[in-house]
Amino acid sequence: MYSEFASILHLIFLINIEGSLGQAHWTVRCDEGSICASRGSKVFLNCSYSLANIQTVVWFSHKQKAKWRSEELPEDLALDSDYAGRVDYVETKSSTCLIIRDVREEDSGEYRLLLFTTTGEKYISWTAVNLTVTDIQVRTHGSSVAQREQGVNLTCSTSCKLNIFWCTWYKNGQRVQLTLYQNAEPLVLSSTDGGSYFCSIKVHGNTVYSSAVCVLGKNCFSVTYADRRVCALEGSSVNIPCTYSYPSDQAVIEAYWSYNHSDMRQSEQGLAGRVEYAGDKNKNCALRLTGLRQSDSGNYHFLFMTNTTPSVFIGSPGVQLTVTSMDVTVGSTTVSGQTVILSCKTTCRLNDDTTYIWYKNGQPMTNKFTKYNKLYLELPNYKKTDNYTCVVRGATLSVGAVWDHSAIWGTVGVTALLPLLLTAVLYIRRKRRPEGHACSQSHPEDDTYTALNTETTSSDYYTLKPGTAPTSNLHTTAKPAVMSANDTGVYTALQRRAPEAEYETLKRKQPAET
Repeated sequence: MYSEFASILHLIFLINIEGSLGQAHWTVRCDEGSICASRGSKVFLNCSYSLANIQTVVWFSHKQKAKWRSEELPEDLALDSDYAGRVDYVETKSSTCLIIRDVREEDSGEYRLLLFTTTGEKYISWTAVNLTVTDIQVRTHGSSVAQREQGVNLTCSTSCKLNIFWCTWYKNGQRVQLTLYQNAEPLVLSSTDGGSYFCSIKVHGNTVYSSAVCVLGKNCFSVTYADRRVCALEGSSVNIPCTYSYPSDQAVIEAYWSYNHSDMRQSEQGLAGRVEYAGDKNKNCALRLTGLRQSDSGNYHFLFMTNTTPSVFIGSPGVQLTVTSMDVTVGSTTVSGQTVILSCKTTCRLNDDTTYIWYKNGQPMTNKFTKYNKLYLELPNYKKTDNYTCVVRGATLSVGAVWDHSAIWGTVGVTALLPLLLTAVLYIRRKRRPEGHACSQSHPEDDTYTALNTETTSSDYYTLKPGTAPTSNLHTTAKPAVMSANDTGVYTALQRRAPEAEYETLKRKQPAET
């Protein structure tokens, strides 16, 4: 802890002393110094600043320093592959809001501002927002043998103080009851209510689930997913690990998966020939998908039935699969002012085994400064004819995106003119609001519930039936024009998607009027 504090203090001194001239007094104020959030929820970090003539403001976290080119040069969090598809900036003229979706325990840490002025000065804020991410849990009250004969009480809890009212309870994958979360109202179970229970809460529009626990019985029905969220590249293959259990005196007679609550065994899903149930009727329920399309993104559940159960057991809350293509984006210049960062951008975080390889004019680069999904380009070394390609290599596929500065908006990746890079200020376009508070956290629907009738079909109850497959995106496969001898395999030609709000347009800064 001390070494990290000393490191950030040294960093703040180095950056702020460089830009101290002409800015005698400036402050950064944040709405909250500490934020506690449940895993899977959305958080809003909002700070305002008094510094004048601000050109660009970015967020960074010192815990990510191992992924920076230099530990003394902070880098924009929006370009970090660990936060891919999960970060948004909302800005006004004097404030900025960092929105992080689907937070994980590893997101815990301090977040600070790096400010660039129109005169080239750089500042790091001393003020930081400390984020702590915890999980929600089911707690059992009354676990002794004597108490179990009378029943037990369950509560849904977290170490965070959350401004929510209700908790939703599920038994064997089916929603059964609402309880008051704020008053720690328990779910009261009798001795005959044994089963697999988990709870959920809604925070800022996101539903967060606990893990399931077996209550009042040694043999419960359960489905366990290794990951609740899976990210995979378009055209690749993905394995979804899964295990399940059931009472030892029963036998499984049916086991299958659903996609967006429709039976995947139906050919109408458009998955025929691309789905492999790699599990069995014992404990393994793994699923494998090949030739992924963006239309395959959605929610996947494992379901099974035994010889004594009257209904199908649904492994809720399931697995959310996101199939992503890839773009190359251009970030703001680094603190040195002479380096542009190219980033391989996906809409979700790929697994830890993914490697990012960069090519220049079709030849692999050995630049020792290339780390993770970023490439650092020094402005004086640009050549008008150079093209840069990012290749993401996984176990089954290599996919490339090209940054070609010889034309504007090429067919693949993000492009820009070289002359502009030498004289222009590059912006990552962000969402902007009128002057005032950058963050809007109003979600009145979070605490609005209708009376629950478990016999009435609701959004949490689904009938498995064949569905109509969405129109798929067809892509041709081809090898890149120039690759190294070892780069064998299948390559997918990517089409440029519609611009996104975070990275829309590269703009040239207009000169000030005289």
